[in-house]
Amino acid sequence: LFPPGSQLYYLVSRFLTTGPCRRAAEVLASELEEYQLLPGRLDWQGNKHARSYEDVVSVKHIAPDHLLKICQQIGPLLDKEVPSCVPGVHSLLGSGKQLFNLLNMDNNAG
Repeated sequence: LFPPGSQLYYLVSRFLTTGPCRRAAEVLASELEEYQLLPGRLDWQGNKHARSYEDVVSVKHIAPDHLLKICQQIGPLLDKEVPSCVPGVHSLLGSGKQLFNLLNMDNNAG
């Protein structure tokens, strides 16, 4: 499995490969390898081995637009939990009361 938090880095790197920030994608891919933030593979004896970025990408189960698709689904879900001040306007950047309420949902639940 992916080390904690590294899934987001990987999704960002995949997203960056198709846009104007391809150099950033290359740097991030290099750092994912350098800091061993990519999922390893297990051999038949259960030993874990590091994998390259290209090896992980070659599996093709995560498209470059995977993160974008996730983000597109968040707006409507957010509106259900914390309605937007302007109906129908979705922003992941959030603003004012909506962002404050979203970030504090877990704190209020416990």
